[in-house]
Amino acid sequence: MDAEAGTAPGRSILAAVRTMRSILMFCSALLAASCGSPLELDDRWAEPELIDFAPSLGIDLSQMNRTASGLYWQDLVVGTGVAAAVDEHVVTINHITWLPDGTVVGNTYEDGGPSEPFPVGGGLVLPGIDEGVVGMQAGGRRKLVIRAELAYGRMGKGAIPPLSTLIYELELVSIASAN
Repeated sequence: MDAEAGTAPGRSILAAVRTMRSILMFCSALLAASCGSPLELDDRWAEPELIDFAPSLGIDLSQMNRTASGLYWQDLVVGTGVAAAVDEHVVTINHITWLPDGTVVGNTYEDGGPSEPFPVGGGLVLPGIDEGVVGMQAGGRRKLVIRAELAYGRMGKGAIPPLSTLIYELELVSIASAN
């Protein structure tokens, strides 16, 4: 028996553990509440068909092509030469990327030039980019409206919020055989 506290040593340790556990549970609940649950994410930019795009982007989905996955695309300039094909070509691109409100979130023209070469359909870039370069030719420019699930989805990245549709203007800089 602990003479000063009037309790057995095991009981004081057990009480301390219970107190710590209560504090940890409270802190965990507080942290979870402050982060927001995935159900509370802002989804106003998740579905392109429901977005009021900034006028400066010039987006009219009714004038764009739509793939089965929901990617919208429109050729601005048709390039020349061979068309990029999945598993057949490696390409490099320049791009400007916007959020639907017109905020620029990426620009290779200002950030050091074209992307690293990537295999078309190889999964090394966003799924919307992989799909969006198919059929492009060198020198071509294409506008893409990439829905959230073909971009960064529920995670977001840096300045790109979760569940954001992205607008890309791509320029196919080069195309080479993947073999």
